[in-house]
Amino acid sequence: GLFADVNDTGDGGTILIETKRLIVENGGNISASTFGEGKGGNLIVKASESVEVLGTATDGEFPSALFADVDNIGDGGSLTIETQRLIIKDGAQVTTSNFGDGNAGNLTVKASESIELEGVIAGTDNPSGLFTQVDEGSSGNAGNLTVETGKLTVLNGAQIASTARNASKGGELNINATDSILVSGSAPN
Repeated sequence: GLFADVNDTGDGGTILIETKRLIVENGGNISASTFGEGKGGNLIVKASESVEVLGTATDGEFPSALFADVDNIGDGGSLTIETQRLIIKDGAQVTTSNFGDGNAGNLTVKASESIELEGVIAGTDNPSGLFTQVDEGSSGNAGNLTVETGKLTVLNGAQIASTARNASKGGELNINATDSILVSGSAPN
């Protein structure tokens, strides 16, 4: 993985990835999360052709992912993806979720051509998708989730979610698809 995480009181830095094509697979991850009191850094991906986040580690336990999560009292940074095509499949995730008491950052995806989200982790209902959510027992708020694309496809249990599972506030979910939106199918379990 690539990491710019915070584990104490200092603030995190920014991860900036500029490439033609970014592939994160087999449980690989890129993280600008905070596990301490400091503010998490930002994760910015600019891929002129595509970003593909695919599958899990071989044991199925760890999804391939792009993270800017909160797991303590520090606030999370933002996660931004700018590309032509975004593909997230087979349980992989892109997330600015909150598992602690800080506020989660915003998740912004701009894919000029298409976004394809499909499937779950094999043998489970754990979905592929885009997430800004607050876990049970956490007191911080979720970030906003913004999706801008031509064609949006969400298939077979995949999700786009800004969710609060307690008294916290969920973020705003804004989707602008200039061509089409297709939501179809369910998780196999």
